[in-house]
Amino acid sequence: MKRPHFASPPKRRFPKRGTPPRPALGDGNAGTDLGMDTALGTALGYYAAHAATPDLELGPVQAPAFLYAPTGMNANSCLEWTTAYTRYPGDTQTVRAVWVWDHCVGQNIGTSIPMDSTFTSNYLTYYNGANVFWVELVQSAVPDGTTSVTYDAMIYNFNTNQWDLAYEISTAQLPDTSGGWSVHENDMQQANVCPSLPPIVADQIQALMGGTWTLANSSNSYAWSIGWCFTNNSRYNLQVLAPNYKWQVTTP
Repeated sequence: MKRPHFASPPKRRFPKRGTPPRPALGDGNAGTDLGMDTALGTALGYYAAHAATPDLELGPVQAPAFLYAPTGMNANSCLEWTTAYTRYPGDTQTVRAVWVWDHCVGQNIGTSIPMDSTFTSNYLTYYNGANVFWVELVQSAVPDGTTSVTYDAMIYNFNTNQWDLAYEISTAQLPDTSGGWSVHENDMQQANVCPSLPPIVADQIQALMGGTWTLANSSNSYAWSIGWCFTNNSRYNLQVLAPNYKWQVTTP
């Protein structure tokens, strides 16, 4: 399925397991709120490069630990792309996957793509100093709760040079969110851990607003960090590298 809206992501230079339920909003978050202040009623799409680390480890842990980073969507969207790393006590390793989260019909994981060799071969590329995969969300209209809207979640496949349709829904249900975001979200306070992590990056963050793809900037978004791993001895640090369309979280 081919639905590129503009030039494809750069040529691949980097050749190269289930998922538990998602808990409530994390206790430590940082990144860019996108389209929260302006053009919120016209947002119909999201596009970005999300970092992925197929060997990232969170544990061992004494309580469940969850890292969703990056995770992103536009305002008015039923769907969200989530890079998910999860670990429970007793697990021998962290489960690593990319999800499309369904905020309307299922209100759960709509689809899950394991970070295995197929994922690495098809989707991972090296761009601006990071290993990333490219995602897009587009929808047919702004939802109003009366008319069905179609939502598509796509991921770019460098072996076929086209967008793969990962998940699609059509519904009149309204999203359970308000506004869009691209953030580093963690829920690790109960586990009492903020493990050392490689740098996690979101780049080229754009929203389709008023019919135009627009980079996140100071007029349509704002950057912030709050919560456990960001305030607990400043364990994690948010760096806004290109306000506000590229952010990075590092571990001091």
